[in-house]
Amino acid sequence: MKQSGKMILSSADILRVLGGDPIIRQEARLSIVDDRPGIGLDEYVYIYVQRYPAVDEFEATWKIWVQDGGSDVLDLVLAAMTRLLPNFDYHKKYYSTTDFKTADTVVEPGPEEQFTAKDEIDARFKLLSEELLKRVNQLKDGVDGIDGLDGLPGAPGGPGRDGKDGKDGRDLDATEVELFDLKDAEQGILLERGQVLTWDGEKWTNLYIPRQVTSITGGGSGGGNVGSGENCDVHDGGDFDTGVAIAPSCSGLTSTVLVDTSSYQVLVSDFYIGVNYDGNVTITMPAGQNNGLKYVVKDERGEAGNPSHYITIQGLNSDLVDSESSVVIGYNYGSLTLIWRDNAWRIV
Repeated sequence: MKQSGKMILSSADILRVLGGDPIIRQEARLSIVDDRPGIGLDEYVYIYVQRYPAVDEFEATWKIWVQDGGSDVLDLVLAAMTRLLPNFDYHKKYYSTTDFKTADTVVEPGPEEQFTAKDEIDARFKLLSEELLKRVNQLKDGVDGIDGLDGLPGAPGGPGRDGKDGKDGRDLDATEVELFDLKDAEQGILLERGQVLTWDGEKWTNLYIPRQVTSITGGGSGGGNVGSGENCDVHDGGDFDTGVAIAPSCSGLTSTVLVDTSSYQVLVSDFYIGVNYDGNVTITMPAGQNNGLKYVVKDERGEAGNPSHYITIQGLNSDLVDSESSVVIGYNYGSLTLIWRDNAWRIV
């Protein structure tokens, strides 16, 4: 029997597994039924899961009815269900999923259990009836009123006295002062480690100072030699496991790219790729060679939930993305962050 992740023990488990898929969560409506379902009226894929499975000695099988209200994504939904559910199969009028039966599998209660449930319902109804009668009697007899609310807060006080004048500051070299030393001269500039403040002739602005990465090679019999340093902007794209920077000047700089065509080949020097194209788009990642290469792909148009505007991200040649040849951003304003590690792209 084919297994797909965690075991299915109840119809609620099936809804939880399917609801975790972004396409099903966006395009489908899920519910549990005791018998054959009704008819969906909106343009969604309707998925109805049988409450209790048919069981034998070793297996439990749930019926699943799938109805398409005209959503145009039925094939994608069925593909996701096939991937997520164990032994997902088609039976003309319905689908099914089968898993091993265990002591924790939720099955339909027998006659004795049904009788116990009826007794519990009768007892709860009796308690509700007694509570209702008690409240009716309170209405007849009258009950104490509720305490009044606190009064509104008073009007705000007048302005306080001016503080004392501060000490005169001393002049600083505007091209070398660190941002963290100029607490009162920030003017909305985001403080980052490694930045300094500089005067561009009109206003203060932040200047990024590259850190230096030095290559060290060891000798055969003793101490190593320190090679000449290469200026390299410290960012997410450098291979700092080995201390060697990636050309050009450490790829993956925090740069932004706008994609307004149907395809785009990511450059090593890219970092953020914003997609704003009226149609399907294919993004091809660069050749993964160094651990730590990192990129962000974002639906800036806000229409990736439409099948005609899906954003497909694929590896170059045989490179995989989380063991898949490609992944899809299929929801509005969605984004994926990918990082290269050990011969594959990983979704963070």
